[in-house]
Amino acid sequence: MDDQVRKTDKDVSVISNGCHFCFVYKDTAQLADFLQDYIMSGLDGNELCIWMTPDAESATKAKDMLKERGIYIDPYLRTSQLEIIPIPELPGNDLKLLPSLLLDHWKLMQDQAILNGFDGLRFNVDLQNIEGSGPEYLTSYADIVKDTVSELGMRSLCTCPLDIFSPSEVIDLMHRNDNIIMNVDEKNLSFKESALDSKPEKSVYQEPIRKDEELSSIYHSSPAIAFLWKTEKGFPVEFVSDNVSQFGYDASTLMSHDILYADIIHPDDVEGYYSDLLECLKENKRHFSKEYRILDRNGAVHWISEHSQLDIVEDGVSDRYHGIVLDITEKKFAENELKESEAKYRALFDGFSDAVCLQKPDGAFLEVNKVGLELLGYTHEEFLSLNSGSLLLPDRFEEFKAHIAEVLENGHSIFETLLLKKDGSSVPVEMNASLMDYKGKDAILITSRDITERKNKEENVLVAKANAETGIIAKSEFLANMTHELRTPLNAIIGFSDVMLEESSEALNEKHVKYLHNISDSGKKLLGIINDILDISRIESGNMELHYEHFLVWESFDVVCSLLAPIAEKKNVDLHSELDPRGIIINADKQKFEQVLQNLVSNAIKFTQAGGSVDLSARFVESRLVVQVKDTGIGISEEDRQSLFKSFSQADGSHRRGYGGTGLGLAIVRHFVEMHGGNVWVKSKPGVGSTFFFDMPIAVTSPRAAKSITQHLIPEIAQQTVQDNSGHINSDAIDELAENVTPEIIVPDKCTDSDPLVLVVEDDERSRELLMLTFIDGGYRVVSAGNGVEAVALARKLRPFAITLDVMLPEMDGWTVLRHLKEDESTCEIPVVMISMMDQKEIALERGAVDHLTKPFDREYLLKLMDRYKEKLERKNPKILLVDDEPYAVELLSSMMEPEGFSILRAYSGTDAIDICTEEQPDIVILDLMMPQVSGFDVISVLRSNPETWNIPIVACTARDITAKDRIFLDRKVNSIMQKGVFSKNDLLDTIHRLSSDVVSK
Repeated sequence: MDDQVRKTDKDVSVISNGCHFCFVYKDTAQLADFLQDYIMSGLDGNELCIWMTPDAESATKAKDMLKERGIYIDPYLRTSQLEIIPIPELPGNDLKLLPSLLLDHWKLMQDQAILNGFDGLRFNVDLQNIEGSGPEYLTSYADIVKDTVSELGMRSLCTCPLDIFSPSEVIDLMHRNDNIIMNVDEKNLSFKESALDSKPEKSVYQEPIRKDEELSSIYHSSPAIAFLWKTEKGFPVEFVSDNVSQFGYDASTLMSHDILYADIIHPDDVEGYYSDLLECLKENKRHFSKEYRILDRNGAVHWISEHSQLDIVEDGVSDRYHGIVLDITEKKFAENELKESEAKYRALFDGFSDAVCLQKPDGAFLEVNKVGLELLGYTHEEFLSLNSGSLLLPDRFEEFKAHIAEVLENGHSIFETLLLKKDGSSVPVEMNASLMDYKGKDAILITSRDITERKNKEENVLVAKANAETGIIAKSEFLANMTHELRTPLNAIIGFSDVMLEESSEALNEKHVKYLHNISDSGKKLLGIINDILDISRIESGNMELHYEHFLVWESFDVVCSLLAPIAEKKNVDLHSELDPRGIIINADKQKFEQVLQNLVSNAIKFTQAGGSVDLSARFVESRLVVQVKDTGIGISEEDRQSLFKSFSQADGSHRRGYGGTGLGLAIVRHFVEMHGGNVWVKSKPGVGSTFFFDMPIAVTSPRAAKSITQHLIPEIAQQTVQDNSGHINSDAIDELAENVTPEIIVPDKCTDSDPLVLVVEDDERSRELLMLTFIDGGYRVVSAGNGVEAVALARKLRPFAITLDVMLPEMDGWTVLRHLKEDESTCEIPVVMISMMDQKEIALERGAVDHLTKPFDREYLLKLMDRYKEKLERKNPKILLVDDEPYAVELLSSMMEPEGFSILRAYSGTDAIDICTEEQPDIVILDLMMPQVSGFDVISVLRSNPETWNIPIVACTARDITAKDRIFLDRKVNSIMQKGVFSKNDLLDTIHRLSSDVVSK
């Protein structure tokens, strides 16, 4: 060893957890030898091994280099235990950034290693581009990573070639006490420089750097025993570490050759050891590994694992070899016990009545029982050569992977799938998969039960169910189509009769007027029957849905009483309603709540004689609202009360003949109340009267108890804050702020004080100035606000024609300002255009803005948008487009609106409607949904997707019952929905007046 100059205070075999080393190699062969030991040691120790190369080409060469040395790495690559990857691209290709970048990656890799069942992390990066700053870079690298390496308990290594260092740098490295590994042949050592520095330096060859006693101290606490053998008869020991004492031998005795190494090998294993080593020498292999038995000093048998490296001299012959020996006796005993255990449980495994298999997490099969082979038709060898993916249909593979992931995360999963048999047929199975430990690694035990018989029974049930559902669907479609066909002519009958009654009363005699009233009343009655039948059908088919909203109960009481008051007055029945407290709010489907009230009150009026009374009232009972309808009518017998709430059920025949009706009203009441989680019941005495009760939970979606509207939703004025913690605005505080603010309104030369005023809300001075100049150039008066609170105050004070609103504002952001503007009656009609850096148009439109522009905005488009609103504001006679494929329906609507001063446009197809909207820009569109070729739904989609027409208010008008799916679409796309035959002229005009007065903001 005198011809070797080494600094090897830390050898590869003893690089311990939590340490960082640097290995300097003189050629590729030396690098390969070192990394072969380093990486294989990690793979054998079940560690995750990462080898980072300078580039992608080097990564490929690294894989080839290992394969050329007889190391078959493909299984480790497939299981991701070994990864050979290039150094990631660094900013400016600055390698100084690499160690800092690796710190976070190591933490992720360590987590990944633990998650995948590995026992640790072993990392190496090959550095070839640090020439000129080598020692400094290595020192910096070590300083940055050492704490993290220690914290994670990983092994870290960096490698670099010797030829990148100058002579003085090599000498510097050899004198360091850092964790640097070098192996340099003095005779062959050459430098790029012609000579060393002129200054005298201490010779690095005065004594070998690696001393036997230092090496011994390294191995003292290690289970690995270091050996250096001669390749002579008996394998004499040249060197052995002191910890050979664990076998009872003294190191000096072995090195004195009193005992040869062959003497301690078990007699039955000597021949095998010799032949394997000889074969390794003949094939010129440098790596020798073998498990065999030795005898300790007392003659006890130990299993050991040897990993050695053959030292090749110049003529290609090896005269010695060195390596480490580990005692694996416990491991061998455990393996033997495992084999016995496996044999014992094999019979139990094969005894299962269901198919059972064991697979790796990656899908490779480890074992299968006889039932599994019989089920799928494979031999044992054929099955183990497959993986789980080959037994699955392509469309079932992703689902299967998801269940396996669930097993790995939660430990268990039960699911159904289809397995492919060897003959190509499939079999349905129920799989019960569990995570288990198999030979120290994760495995998945899957029990598969053949469910063919059960599936056949389920299929029969599904066929029967499908047949029943087909009948229900056919029934629903028939009712929907029939109601459409009935409502359309009824709409015309009711509509034209009402028009004639309102406009031609002077030209008609009393008899004709009476006839027209009969026609209108009968049509409305028939329409009510159709609606009841359709409601019952939808309830029974499960297609009835609730649309919850918060509303005042007294408003619903007033609506129902106002609607039925003329009927009660005509019968001379006193109708009275009472609600205390008046501010009760309920969360329910308002339309169905009012229909329940209407059905109960109209029933009470119908069965109450002249001079009687009907009382509607409600009260709190804990967290529920209890409503009662009391009448002084004929009452109901005990027998009739039993079937009172069933469909098509009434009192006895005499009552049916005397009072009429279909017997659906109370059935609908019961269904609607129960859908809300309520109950309905009745108390009655024949000849005295009846009292109908129903209750509903106050708050279905919130556990908070209902509160009266008389409670303050706005903070007390005395608080003198603009906005409380819940986000509500203090109106008085805002008004006070507005009074104290004197806004500067800029009026262009050609404008007057009556011209439209635009409020610009923007905190950035330059952006605010640009917006103001845009509007001034367009002929608009302008005022500005620099924060959200000021914006709300000025909007309430000035009521501008339009507002441009930035999202990012101090004190109160733009979304909050928009919400306050839309909640305030004094500002809710002002059109607001949101302006921000990000594209948030959909959010802006959903929250009530008329448009959204992204900075930098298009000035021409913004002015065009404002001019369009200005034109609609100044238009005296709003233009209404009527769209229906039935000409008489268009004429009916026209006859209702033209006398009111509206300008009417007509379209008789969806295509015409789209063209007219684009060209004429009507203020409102009244649109029939059921039209051939281009339906009303198609028209809505086109108009809403066109920037020129997307904000035109649309009233959907149809005779067909609206499905839940259609309602979701319409609620997002139209402003109002009116059902033919149900709305009156006044209802239509109220809707049009509301939309026309609100047309700018909507």
